[in-house]
Amino acid sequence: MNVIAVLALSAAWPCQAAPAGQEHVVLLSREEFTGQIREYRREGVVILQDGERTRSIPIEDVARILFEPAPAFTVENGEKLRLQHGGLLTGAKTTYADGEFSIETAYGRIGVRRDDVRSVSFAPLDGNVPELKDDTQGILIWKPKDEGKTELKADYGELTRIDADLVVIKNAEGKATEVPRAAARVLYMRPEAKTRSEMPAGWFVKALLKNGDKIVGVLRAIEPERITLFSHLLGIVSVKKPLIHSLTFVQYPRMSVGNIVLCEQNGVRELDRAGREIWRYQNNVAYPWAARKLDNGHVLIANTNYNQVLEVRPRDKVGGDVVWQLDNVNYPYDVRRLEDGHTLVAEYYGNRVSEFEPKNKTVVWQTGKCNYPISAQRLENGNTLICSTYQIVEINEKQEEKWRATVTVRPWRAERLDNGNTLIVDQQRGVVLEIDPKNVEIWRKESLSRPNAAVRLDDGNTLILEQGKNQIIDVDPAGKTVNTITGLNYPLHISSY
Repeated sequence: MNVIAVLALSAAWPCQAAPAGQEHVVLLSREEFTGQIREYRREGVVILQDGERTRSIPIEDVARILFEPAPAFTVENGEKLRLQHGGLLTGAKTTYADGEFSIETAYGRIGVRRDDVRSVSFAPLDGNVPELKDDTQGILIWKPKDEGKTELKADYGELTRIDADLVVIKNAEGKATEVPRAAARVLYMRPEAKTRSEMPAGWFVKALLKNGDKIVGVLRAIEPERITLFSHLLGIVSVKKPLIHSLTFVQYPRMSVGNIVLCEQNGVRELDRAGREIWRYQNNVAYPWAARKLDNGHVLIANTNYNQVLEVRPRDKVGGDVVWQLDNVNYPYDVRRLEDGHTLVAEYYGNRVSEFEPKNKTVVWQTGKCNYPISAQRLENGNTLICSTYQIVEINEKQEEKWRATVTVRPWRAERLDNGNTLIVDQQRGVVLEIDPKNVEIWRKESLSRPNAAVRLDDGNTLILEQGKNQIIDVDPAGKTVNTITGLNYPLHISSY
């Protein structure tokens, strides 16, 4: 039975509603307007009040809406439902009966169909996960009662019940396995579960809430006090503005498209999640060590051997036009376009990370406190996370160190995740690991063949580029490889959007 949940995300939220502040509408052109959004009209127009001036902004021109200049973002702990389209719901208790999950969140009880749920996380994986062999059934990972053991156990079958005391699955022979709820860690739903095929029409938005939850749906209304959207999984969702981190406009009803931008020794390619090529660019590009898809559909490329950064507008399935170019950067290994239109570059042989403004291409910020920087990421707090060949550090605008990774690694790349943890690629040791802000390791994938890059996807899986095997593997949170893309040509880097 399909139960559509109507959510009033306000009544039970444990904080006081903040007074309405300035809202930032960021356009695909990188232009930004500030004021109060008074209305969203069904014909696709946002009405923004800026003092006495009223602006009508077509939604098709909008990339993102921020509800504070630097919104607070604190990931909430608890049980988590990961949805098939990449959404995330967090709550205190999850139950399951009659084909429907129910999760008690801070903003009310939500019902979700069984086939719309990808996995259920009851507690962190606090032990060694066994090798997972059966990919045709659901998998329940749990911890036996013996406190002295660090090994976790995996059982296979179809979920039949989650209640206050037990998680129950039944295997293909009809035998039931009952696991105490307190012992359950993660439940992966069987992979052949089908998501519903019908998709709503309209403007899709990714709503990121300040507790880390993620909801995607059709935009219905933007009012002075709240946002309303329709989720094809959850129904009508109404959220008070002070609870929202941001809205990002997308073409598909998913938290991300899932496509991969792949760098190889002779160019850049875009692949879908199954590895099918969508686009290729090989014009005067040699050993590009990073490339990222921009909100405007262009691709930003670190053209490393030419000491350039290129912004390319794709044309057809092969080729494109260079619409912006930055020369004389010293062997760029990483490049990112910032919210204000500036470009952040990790200059490997320049021993610096530099920020360039787009018009005159002058340096507006840089740090030389890094030898051979490989990756650089501007964080939402304004700090910059830098990974070099010997350290991972977070520095502020004044180049003061605010955090450092102290785990034993030989880092190759590092990425700060939405949950505040850091994903690290150790190429030399063949390991990808995730650490929390206290430098405690919470996830690891090892025995890899020269990993060059890793990307955490919205559905909780991790893409890992193995240069030693010329392949990309798609790894679930338990460390099981669920898909492999092979036949690459000396790959250097991957990103996803």
